[in-house]
Amino acid sequence: MSLPIQKSQKQGRTFRLTAACVLLSMCLATPARVSADAGAVSRMSGEQAAKEISGSAIKSQVAATVSPYAPVLTTFNIEGKQLKALAYSADGTLLVQLMPIARAMGYTVEDQAGTGDLTLSKPRRVIKLTLYNSSYSVNGLTSSAKTPFVREGSTYVPLRQLATMSGYDIVLKGKNSYLLHSRPENELTISASGELAVTTEPYSFSIRYPVLSGSAHKEGIDKINHFLQNKAEGWKTQAEQELAQAWAAHPNKDKIIDYAHILPYGLQVEWTIAYNEKGLLSLYADTYQYMGESKQDKSIRYSWTFDLATGEELSLQQLAGNNPNYQTQINQYINLKIASGEAGPFAPLQFPGIETSSTGWYLLDGRIVVYVQQDAANFIHDGIFEIRIPVSRISGMEN
Repeated sequence: MSLPIQKSQKQGRTFRLTAACVLLSMCLATPARVSADAGAVSRMSGEQAAKEISGSAIKSQVAATVSPYAPVLTTFNIEGKQLKALAYSADGTLLVQLMPIARAMGYTVEDQAGTGDLTLSKPRRVIKLTLYNSSYSVNGLTSSAKTPFVREGSTYVPLRQLATMSGYDIVLKGKNSYLLHSRPENELTISASGELAVTTEPYSFSIRYPVLSGSAHKEGIDKINHFLQNKAEGWKTQAEQELAQAWAAHPNKDKIIDYAHILPYGLQVEWTIAYNEKGLLSLYADTYQYMGESKQDKSIRYSWTFDLATGEELSLQQLAGNNPNYQTQINQYINLKIASGEAGPFAPLQFPGIETSSTGWYLLDGRIVVYVQQDAANFIHDGIFEIRIPVSRISGMEN
């Protein structure tokens, strides 16, 4: 779950109105992050066994069996329900017919005729999407992916995105055959806060943050909610100050009509719930601050992993079983993958080191995902480099 480019208070204006942000939405489209695991470069995770497939495995499977943009009748087994639906590859992403897959997942699908808006509803989850728009929302928190669209009367969506938002893993069962099974998620509802808004033009923006509820661990989730609220409010305050300074310093602002529609000013925060199982919650926020042409745009990722019972943030050393050598083992593992070429073509020449200012981590599918922050000068063009590490590599625990 992630947050889309936010609309300003001015009717009809969004950051996507600029060419730069159109390019950004293409790059942010899930799966947009580059990940590597045991030699595979992938864009999302989901592998838990030899046949558990990641975004790259879907890509390889489709590339081997389907010519680009050619729909193929594909078998899906979803919680014991077997069905067939059309699917095809588009730029390495497997897209599937929405209606049969969503209904097999237990969703009620509401299609608001003439608007392009679709709502998928079931207990604890409401997904909203719009045709030909790359923003999706889950309980008010949204993400970006390839745009859903209609082809020969059917709406198509990325399977990986739909499965991730719905709490499902994907297992490859054979040629054009997939098993989708739900994850054992925590008894927890995650929804969006109210807006934190700045209404000053031309740098108006609004952001939201996750709010946890529905858990027996009330003290723990209250503590986490307070933490996330403070983070979001801090970003809002800082962005408002920096954007005001950048706009005030622009030498030609008085000569430009509706300047922010051309080169935007504002803040976007996109949240992703990466892991929500076994009493742990791991999430991250990608922040994008647009500075017009006054200063360099910037992108920073923040990530945290919490114990829901206590509300405490867990350290990487704790997840490594308090192994005193965890940093050395992580650094060696990643640098070996980079040196061997297994980390993929977008890997840095050398890993800067875990728990430095340019790196971070989160949990995904029971593995540790280490990432390197994007280059501020190229964040529109470059994805974030990620590499997955089995917990057993640094803790001696069986993964």
